Amino acid sequence: MQQGIRGRLKAGIRKILPNRVVRYLQQYRQLQADARWIDQVVVPCLPDEWEHRALYERQSRELIAKYRRVELCQLFSARFGDMIITFYLQHEFPAKEGEMVLFIPVGYIYDMEPIYQFLHTEKYIANPVLFYKITEQMPVLTRKNAGFWRYFITYHRDRIYPSRRFDSFSMQAMNREFIRRKAYRHTYLTFTPEEERKGQQELKQMGITGKYVCFFSRTNEYLKKFLHADVDTDLASLARNSHIEKFSLMCERLHKKGIQSIRMGKFVDAPFTAQGCIDYASQYYSPFMDLYLSAHAQCFVADFSAMQLFAALFQKPLVLTNVSVFTMHGDSITYCEWERDILLPKKLYDTIHQRYLTFREILEVEKREDLHLKVYAYYESHGIVYEENTPEEIADATDELLERIAGKIEYTQEDISRQECIRALLNWATEGRDCFVHDVPIARDFLRNNPWFLA
Repeated sequence: MQQGIRGRLKAGIRKILPNRVVRYLQQYRQLQADARWIDQVVVPCLPDEWEHRALYERQSRELIAKYRRVELCQLFSARFGDMIITFYLQHEFPAKEGEMVLFIPVGYIYDMEPIYQFLHTEKYIANPVLFYKITEQMPVLTRKNAGFWRYFITYHRDRIYPSRRFDSFSMQAMNREFIRRKAYRHTYLTFTPEEERKGQQELKQMGITGKYVCFFSRTNEYLKKFLHADVDTDLASLARNSHIEKFSLMCERLHKKGIQSIRMGKFVDAPFTAQGCIDYASQYYSPFMDLYLSAHAQCFVADFSAMQLFAALFQKPLVLTNVSVFTMHGDSITYCEWERDILLPKKLYDTIHQRYLTFREILEVEKREDLHLKVYAYYESHGIVYEENTPEEIADATDELLERIAGKIEYTQEDISRQECIRALLNWATEGRDCFVHDVPIARDFLRNNPWFLA
């Protein structure tokens, strides 16, 4: 009741006051919130190292001579997708001229407030190895430099300011532009000779002796066990999930070609066995090997999730499986290439009219609803259900990608015409909308075997 009265009072005040006064009050409240964030959240997490004051003051003077101000931004370290995206974006969208940006890692857990225990535990860092590899190339507050930054923030307060340039909404806007520029084409992470020796040794211990393909089936287990998320009824998760058994035929075909298959992931729901497959997720998982395996794989076969970013990070060809929506607004991670990657859509079956939706009909829904969450809700309310990719579809698409990598692919004129139709429909789907699409060809055999899809 009281909240309702306060809300009406605020609305009334906004109508009375000039817009410039309202904006000033909003900015003032934001400045107060920023000050509390620094004083009550960030600084108490940083160690007092007063014995190094003289050294820190010299370092502060050197920093001030180089930069007039330091911008403080958050780095959401509990999700490796956010870490990789931030890593990409800060290269493309650097700090203002004469300024530097310092990223402060935040371990956000669903059922808690943001956690700032990154200096004491790696519990809230999704992949510590990825985190520290990133810190080699971008300025991040870590245990190693925490004492200095406490000193600088305390004694040179006029030189720092909090920024929301890398919050979720700002990152969506940057990501849209980033994807339009295709700036993700660059590879940033590399390995030292010592890391290469370590990686090769661990490959041998896992029984990986030659070429291999990394694959990933998305489930809710990671979000539930690591981030404590209640996602069992989440429409977006249900639309993207798949069952690991659907990848068995792919593993068998790869085995016949002399190629091993590596099941990626962490906190998976069940072990997996297939001919030629190594269940790395269940038996060998390590933060370092997540990166090393990704960097040395022939290609990736993965559902639409943050895991696909490991393929993008090392410029690996990808079969993007079980795709449930084609148009996004920057809140997605489709760092794909038309010339390099392949896409497999989920089929959408209309249980009321007892038929599949065509590609144009799928895009019509997305164009009308204009947001993937609304699209999922529309399908649920209209009795339209997703069908996962079949084992044959996944195996055929992987064969196609390997043929492309080997330069042995054959496409008929009809195949080429189908892809031209796909691209034309994707272009039509974005007309008048501030969005982007999965600009990836749909798997050849999927289109050959489902002529109704482009009807």
